[in-house]
Amino acid sequence: MEKISDRLRIARESQGFATADEFADHAQIDRALYRSYEEGTRDPSPQAGYRLAEMLGVDWISLLYGSEYVHTSREDIGYQGAAPRRRERARELAYVGGRNAPAALMPSTSPAPPPSPAIAFETATPFVVEPRLPPAPAEAPTAPAPRAPRAEIPADIVVDELDSRLAGGAGLARASETPLREWHIPRDIVRQGSTAGSASLKMISVVGDDMEPALRFPDRVLVDTADTQPSPPGIFLVWDGMSLILRRIEIVPGSEPILLRISADNPKYQPIERRLAETVIQGRVLAKWSWV
Repeated sequence: MEKISDRLRIARESQGFATADEFADHAQIDRALYRSYEEGTRDPSPQAGYRLAEMLGVDWISLLYGSEYVHTSREDIGYQGAAPRRRERARELAYVGGRNAPAALMPSTSPAPPPSPAIAFETATPFVVEPRLPPAPAEAPTAPAPRAPRAEIPADIVVDELDSRLAGGAGLARASETPLREWHIPRDIVRQGSTAGSASLKMISVVGDDMEPALRFPDRVLVDTADTQPSPPGIFLVWDGMSLILRRIEIVPGSEPILLRISADNPKYQPIERRLAETVIQGRVLAKWSWV
């Protein structure tokens, strides 16, 4: 039976990376860690597999579990990488990694226009004295054209509210397909705390008690999905391989490669440390809406 290590090696070689170390440097992953993936002594977590598949241009489910596996249950793949259940081949799963590389700007291949022909001037034209004509009457000044009315800026920013529990298998992209409702937030209020574009703002419902007392059900949080860098530290929306969760994230000082400390506010949930390359951050929390 084909193993994860075999699928990793085949995908790497198909992308032109001759050695595991060469690809590890390209992916900014510790060489020994990546070699352990290909040697089969360690399996990558769902988050690491997601990143590796994105860099290798393959489907992450097929990379980690083989083409004969699909997952449709919350127990199939979790933050600790629980083994998926074998199912009959279902419809092909689509996922969005979150970041598409821009297309390269190619030089224009259209032919250059032909040069304009030189204009020959006749030098033997006889000199003719034209009779002086009376000056033409001055034209009446024309009124300036009226300016087009300036487009009115909407007073509200429209923000989709997403259900974090619908994100299984594809992160934020899956939840965005079926928004729960629209929020109309006054533009002036949003601009007091953020300059984020309206398209990148999403409202997320708080589920569970892991972020109490700062965030509790039925609070909502406003998330900037364009801000996925954990510096400075803060509260972020994170995809854990099964759903979207809210966590405090900070960079572990002096760590190389960069490690993140991921924690919940509720002390009964233990913090963890995870590599930056293995963490799928989906956005930064900007504000919350709660009942009094």
